[in-house]
Amino acid sequence: MELNQLKEILACYFLSDCQIHQGASGMNNLTRFIEHEGKKYVLRVYQNHSDENLVQVEQEILKRIKGVPVPVLVPTMRGDYLVRLYDKIAVLFEYQEGVDLKLERLDQYKNYGEMIGKLSRALGKLEVDKEGYSPYYELDEAYPNHQICEFCQHPYEEFESLHEELKVVERVYEDLMNLSERFKTLPQQLIHGDINSSNLLMDEAGMISRILDFEFVTKDLRAMEIAICLSEILSEGQDEVWPRLEAFIEGLKQSLQLTKEETEVLPSLILLRRLDVVMHFIVRYRRNISSEIVGKGEFLSKQIVKLVEQSSWIEENGNRLIELLSNCE
Repeated sequence: MELNQLKEILACYFLSDCQIHQGASGMNNLTRFIEHEGKKYVLRVYQNHSDENLVQVEQEILKRIKGVPVPVLVPTMRGDYLVRLYDKIAVLFEYQEGVDLKLERLDQYKNYGEMIGKLSRALGKLEVDKEGYSPYYELDEAYPNHQICEFCQHPYEEFESLHEELKVVERVYEDLMNLSERFKTLPQQLIHGDINSSNLLMDEAGMISRILDFEFVTKDLRAMEIAICLSEILSEGQDEVWPRLEAFIEGLKQSLQLTKEETEVLPSLILLRRLDVVMHFIVRYRRNISSEIVGKGEFLSKQIVKLVEQSSWIEENGNRLIELLSNCE
């Protein structure tokens, strides 16, 4: 987005000029850091969609959630909370001090689990009238005409070297589709839907100080939130993974109790998270949407490899993980 367009958006919030700084954007949206009359703000311009309904669901949650630290919305001069210009939606937040969470110590993993448990409990108390994103397990609804099997069997030239990996992606898709009816029987509630280190700020002690980016908040399986976090821990590599998982689960169980049925499907939900990410970035690739961080093809390739790695890990360690997770029942 051009600088003059950003200034036009900010003119909906402020009468005088602002300073605009380019900082670290996420994979999904354009982010700019704003200074105006001694105060700092964060401007987000949505890149995945231009659906006001989805943004309003996110904003309703941010206004109503209690017990966990979340972003604070800034109203426009008209008193509403979003700007639509150039077929893009923009939202302004108060700037929050802190840095992206970097998990290095086991007490941080325990804090991570405890905070996610609190988040799940807080979201479980809320309902929204508007429909958000489709649940993770409704892949065919979330990604209509996705043609994932066609993509895997006849990849674009850029992905031909991942021929064997794409066979695994296709198999995981088919296996998860066979579990969709079982997923529907599990407890459902609102979930954040995209917990990762870039969406968590930490304080000077390394503890989580704020949960960011509720863009994908929706009603889904309660256990899906946990699966997303476990997938992120597994993405860090296999060295010392079990102490990290144990610390996370120890913190989690202080705030949240899972059912036996939820525990048993969590390994599959971890793969569902990874498959959803792959399908999400296949769509972005086909729509020629890039981020400011990495090229669309390079990032998609990494997500395919990550899914294959976690599929192999789950095959070898799934039962042990279920046994460990039973402590949350």
